[in-house]
Formats: sequence, C-alpha cells, structure tokens
Amino acid sequence: MKRIFLYKFISITGLIVVTILLTLWITNNYRLMEKEYMEKVNKQLVRSINKEICKRFSIRYPNSNYTISYSQKSDALFDKSGTTLPIVDNIYGNKISIQLNSLDTIFRSSLNEIDLHCLYQLILFNPQTKRVIQNTNSNLSSLYTLSTIVVPVRSDNSVAIQAIIMSPYKDILSKMTLLLIATVLMFILILYCIVYQIRIIIRQKKIATVREDFSYAMVHDMKTPLSSILMGAHVLRSGKLESKPEKKERYFNIIEEETQRLLSLINKILLISKLENEKIELKKEWIDIQTLLAPICEKFKLKANKEIIFTITLNASKIYADEEYLKEVMENIIDNSIKYSNPEEVHITITSENDEKECCSIIRIKDNGIGMSEEDMHVIFDKFERASAVKRTSKGGATGFGLGLNYVFHVMKAHNGRIEVNSDKNKYSEFALFFPL
Repeated sequence: MKRIFLYKFISITGLIVVTILLTLWITNNYRLMEKEYMEKVNKQLVRSINKEICKRFSIRYPNSNYTISYSQKSDALFDKSGTTLPIVDNIYGNKISIQLNSLDTIFRSSLNEIDLHCLYQLILFNPQTKRVIQNTNSNLSSLYTLSTIVVPVRSDNSVAIQAIIMSPYKDILSKMTLLLIATVLMFILILYCIVYQIRIIIRQKKIATVREDFSYAMVHDMKTPLSSILMGAHVLRSGKLESKPEKKERYFNIIEEETQRLLSLINKILLISKLENEKIELKKEWIDIQTLLAPICEKFKLKANKEIIFTITLNASKIYADEEYLKEVMENIIDNSIKYSNPEEVHITITSENDEKECCSIIRIKDNGIGMSEEDMHVIFDKFERASAVKRTSKGGATGFGLGLNYVFHVMKAHNGRIEVNSDKNKYSEFALFFPL
C-alpha cells in the first residue's frame, strides 16, 4: 500500500512539474512572439510617419528647391544631397504639422501589408508633460494593451507619436496556433501515459493479491483430496482390509473419486486457457434440455448432504449449443447454488424460454442461497475470483478458487452468447444464459 502511494505521489508530482514546464514553455514563447510582434509594429509606425511627412511635404511645397525622400532600407528621410533628416522641422521649423488622420490611413495600410489586423489608437502628445494633443479611435478600449515606442516629430521633443495596440493577444495567439495545438497534444499524451502507468501499478497490485488468494484457495482445495488419496493408499497397502472386501471397495471408490476431482480441476484450468485463446471448436446441435438436465439433477441429489428441490419449467424444450460444454456449464452453476445455500435445504428453479426480440434462447437458474453483493457481481466471472473467497474459506464455508464461473463465462463467449447475474444478498442468486438462435 505504501509503495502504491509512493508511485501515485511521484506520478502526480511529475505531472505537476510537466504542467509547470509546459506553462513556462508557452509563456516564454508568447513573450518572444510578443516582442517580435511589437518590433514589427514599431517598424511600421516609423515608416508610416516618414511616408506621411514625405507625402505632406510634396503637397505643401511643390515648387521647393529643397526636397526630401523616404528610404525603406534605412527607414529614414533624406534631402536631395543624401543627408539624413531624422526630424523634418530642422528644415522648416514648425510649419509642417503631423496629420493623424492621414497617418492613420498609411499606418493601417502598412500593418495590412505584413498581415497584422489589430485595433489601435494613434496618440499625438507632449512627452514632457504627457498632455494628449490629439488621438484617433478614442472610442476603443481594452483591458490588455501594448504601447509602441515613442517617435518624436519635433527636434525639441515637444511633440511625439505613439500607437496603443488593443488586445494584441488575438494576433499573437493566432501566430502560435500550431505551437499551442502541439503543446496541448503533448500534455494530453503525457497525462495519458501517467494515468495509464498508475492504472498498471494498481492492476499489478491487484493481480498480486489475487494470485496470493488463488494460491491459498488452490492449496486448500487440493489438500483435502490428496490427503484422502494418501490415507486410502496407506490403508490399502497395510493389508488390514484384505478380509473386508466391502470396506476395501469403499476406499478404492474414495481414491477414484478424489482423483477424478483433481483431474477435473486440472482439465478445467486447461480448458479455460484454450477458451481464452479461442482454440476450442464447438460441436453445436439442437439439444433436448429435459434430457440434459435429468441426470445432472439426479447426480447432485445423490451427492449432496442436504435436501435439494429442483423445479423445472421449460417453455423452450430445445437449445442450440455444444452438449458437453452446456452440461459443464449447468453443473458449475448448480454446484455453486448448492455450495452457497442454506445448510438445511436448497431450492433450485430452472426455466427456459425463447426471446424473439433478442433472437436468443434463455436458460435461467435461480436458487434461494446466500446471494451476493453488488460489488461481488462485478467480479464474479473474473479468473481466480470468487465473491469473498478468502473470507468464506477461512470461516469454513464453501471452498474453491473461482474457476467455475470464469469457465462458464468463456463457454458462453465461445457460443457468441452471454451470461448475466442478478442477486439479492441473503435471499437468492439467478444466472441467465443467453444462446443465440
């Protein structure tokens, strides 16, 4: 138990660490994308301002002897002699004022050229006093914004332009779509692997426990017939029964019965293995149910040490199945009904019917035994599993280690049918066998 807890703790801790690492991975990538995104926006803002100045200068001073031009290679203004002009008012003072509406159109066009479709505000302000002179799209607002660099348009730094990008994460995340999908898929894969690992660990623990229970029950079940065989052989070898032929014959019968019991157990284990690997070939034929049940019921009445009352009602007289395997199935279920019943007497009701809706024949075996819990009904057909096997065995109840019903389950599966169980604890158990028509 402590080991399973440790495995769970390590797995959950590993999952948390992986989640943190993936979160950091996405966050860092987002920041890098955000930085790259703003570099592009800043570049387009500077280009747009220079374009707007060139455009307005040529309109306002068409006959000027002094001309300026814009170069995209260096994002700067030049005069006709090739001298760089960082700020245009060095030439014409404050006569050329920036026009935000014109700049807005140029800036939008520049952003569209590089596939950026964000909403923004352009702000013309005094960087020294922070006073806003003019702005565009003043009705826009957002909880998350990014600001571009401040671009001065006066040499005395009294006027500058800045763009405020609204909800930039939409554009940034759209650029990260493949990365986000890959990260989510990776997280799901890691989560699945960790959960699968935990389930395997728990299942291995359960298998180990089942093996222990199986070993205990098997030794207990095999010890009794082996002891009987050894005792009988010892008595017969001693010669004490040479003058008592009836007693001698009785010991021989005991040895034979116990040997058959062990052989039946071994054969059942082998048959289950073959059924699991689908190596059994069924010889299906129409079987008369009454003819099949008569010797089975008689055998159990003779063997049992308590009164057994069979009530048989057959609305369907025949069933399509393999006779030998069907006989084994009926014997296993009836044997369980007798084992897990009241010590005084057991009532076993067997009915049959054809269900046209499900296209199958149904045999039901119901007893008045000790029943089983809801939890037991979920595991009753598992290999080496028997409802409360260890508890019952340790209290002197019915012995066995859960091969019978697992055998029944696989036989029904081989017939393309199924078995269902319905039970009320301390009242009854009912098994229903469904055979396709």
